Order: sequence, then C-alpha cells, then structure tokens
Amino acid sequence: MTAGAASGRLLAPLVLALAGGAHPAAAEPMDPARYLAAVAGRTFDWRDDRGALVVRQRFAADARTSTVELPDGSCATLRILAPAPGDDGFCYVALKGPIDDQCWRPSRDAAGFRAVRTDPPGAGLALRASPSAAALCRGAAHTS
Repeated sequence: MTAGAASGRLLAPLVLALAGGAHPAAAEPMDPARYLAAVAGRTFDWRDDRGALVVRQRFAADARTSTVELPDGSCATLRILAPAPGDDGFCYVALKGPIDDQCWRPSRDAAGFRAVRTDPPGAGLALRASPSAAALCRGAAHTS
C-alpha cells in the first residue's frame, strides 16, 4: 500500500514536523500479529519523543478497525490490513476522516509499545503508546 495518493490529508503535516524521531535501540521488534492481538479492544495515546500527544487511538475488539482522534478533535476510521506471514509491519487504510493511509513497524520495550512509520511521508517517525481511558470522538460534529 502506498500513501502517495493521500499524502495531502491531515497526518502529513504532523508526520513531517515529527520526522526526526529516532527508533530507540532498546525497543525489541514485535511480530505485527502479536501486536494487533495485544492492542485489540484497547485505547492508546500515541506520543512523539517529546511527549506531545499526536493521536488517541481506539482499536476494535477484533483489531480489524480503529478510531483515531486527531489533535483538532476530528475523528477518522482506519481499516487494519492483516500482516502477511514474515511481514515486520502492517498498514492502515483510511476509511473515513482527515487521515492518510499509512504503514507502521511495531516494537515493545520496558515502557510499552512503540511504532515507527515506514512509508512516506515521514518515514522513521517514532511514537510511543500509553493506555488511555479517555472517550473518543464525542458527538456527530467530530465525524467526517
């Protein structure tokens, strides 16, 4: 999957602004299928290396879709493409909202999940996930 056709959609400016983030050597690669099983049904705050909130993401119970709340309060829905055996990452297809298609490589360290974006724009962007109990996308005004 490529993000080229959707590169003008919202996450592009965020990704480009944060593209200097480095993947820490201490993080261990994580099998994408195990990662998706671990995050299924949970909500996470994804932060950059400076600790700034980038997005809040809620995974469906089967981890086939997720809802993402962007910093401006708008929401997007992503379909998660199941990784093929041997893949070191997985991709999302944007179904709804101001977000682009994107691919990520998951890992885990003592502090929790990390992911590195592997497709342009912003290849190499590293984010850390922390569990969140916050509600997502309150009201119809946040959907697009």
